[in-house]
Amino acid sequence: MNMTSGSELFDTLLQVHTETDWLNTCIAISQQLGFPYFLFGYLPHKLTPLTDAKVLGNMPDAWLHTYLTEQCKETDPVLQHCARHQRPFFWAEEYFDDIQAQATYACAAGYDLKYGLALPGRGQDAEVSIMLLLSPDPARHPATLGAQQIGQLCLFRDFAMDALRPLLLPPEITPVKLTPREIECLIWAARGKSSWEIAQILSCAETTVNFHINNAKQKFGVTSRQQAVIRAIRGGWIAIN
Repeated sequence: MNMTSGSELFDTLLQVHTETDWLNTCIAISQQLGFPYFLFGYLPHKLTPLTDAKVLGNMPDAWLHTYLTEQCKETDPVLQHCARHQRPFFWAEEYFDDIQAQATYACAAGYDLKYGLALPGRGQDAEVSIMLLLSPDPARHPATLGAQQIGQLCLFRDFAMDALRPLLLPPEITPVKLTPREIECLIWAARGKSSWEIAQILSCAETTVNFHINNAKQKFGVTSRQQAVIRAIRGGWIAIN
């Protein structure tokens, strides 16, 4: 594995201006480190549903399709590990140690996703991420990686998150003022509740919830509920424990 210093290798990530540039830079770094396959999953808050995750990478499309359609994520030991731990998950056959996990690995191995690491990440405002670095090469078996090499990969993860974060939202141009009802709706949206569920909690119509959330989106100048939640958290409007 190339052990170019982190400063030389990762500083280019801090110079990107688009998600496409970020992804291309991450893939190039991953390949330079000996892992041809790269994936980065990002949630703005630990309570955000997995279905709202931002997922970027160059994993085989056929594997991703199989992973999602066969609901592998429901029994994926990588997701389970990363939800509970900060340490890396070693990706190799012997670490997938029950029948369902072995099926998940066998599916991935069929697409040459055989050796590597999954690196959980924690950031500001309780955001979470997973970086997956994989290779078909037995030389990238995680048991062969030393502490310095794993440390470099963890540094890669941290640079990647710091570089991606400002790209997910457009710059805030004017101060925003939210109504109490808009704040309430965003709090429950941040906790993963649907508009229907929020309506039941607040004893109002679902259309009323959508009205308040759409107003918040317009005020923040964003196009999705997820982006509005991120803005609200970072602007101090809501705090999710």
